[in-house]
Amino acid sequence: MGIAERGGASVEQPVRSIRARWGKFLWSGFAAMMAIGLTSSMVLGRSALHGQERQARARAEHFAGAQLRRLLTPAYVEQPAAGARYRNLVAAVQDWIATNDRVARVRLWQPDGRLLFSTDARDRVGKRFNGELDFIRPASRGTTVGVVTQEEVAPKGGLAGSTDRLYRSFAPLEIAGRAGPQGAVEIDEYHLALESAATHPWRNLTIGFGVGILLACGLAFVS
Repeated sequence: MGIAERGGASVEQPVRSIRARWGKFLWSGFAAMMAIGLTSSMVLGRSALHGQERQARARAEHFAGAQLRRLLTPAYVEQPAAGARYRNLVAAVQDWIATNDRVARVRLWQPDGRLLFSTDARDRVGKRFNGELDFIRPASRGTTVGVVTQEEVAPKGGLAGSTDRLYRSFAPLEIAGRAGPQGAVEIDEYHLALESAATHPWRNLTIGFGVGILLACGLAFVS
């Protein structure tokens, strides 16, 4: 009887060992699949953010072409905004911002870097800012460009800074009756709003894949 019991135990032990190995293998494979899913969701989230930034540039182009072009006359691009021209620009910009709560500020530039208009009272309108020419020049030649700022940007020489990360779009500034761009329109949007819009569809998937990895690793460990 004792021999039979020992024989049964000797058979049962390898079976348990095989089950344990298969359990670890299966749960490890599941964890790997979850890791692939997590990586894919993060990559897709980054791709979606680039899409949101492209949309921000498109919004700047639309505002410059559909809103400002009808308002602007040569006087608006020849001298810094003042008096009635300033009030007209403020009204046009505020109407547009009312439907775009991502917008932090709007600026108009001459091709040489002279600031024509700004919704930010801290900006020195009428001053030239050579440090902005890398963005103003392409827009003044017909190409919309964008750049992400740091989370905190200190004021520099009369140009306001920011305590938020911004996405700055520079679109061609055109007016009726003149051929080609006459400068640049800058639209600054809160980058956090773009990030939120980009990651929202993928957030739950990313969390789900992360939980799946932790669960699979834990079960593989105890198998």
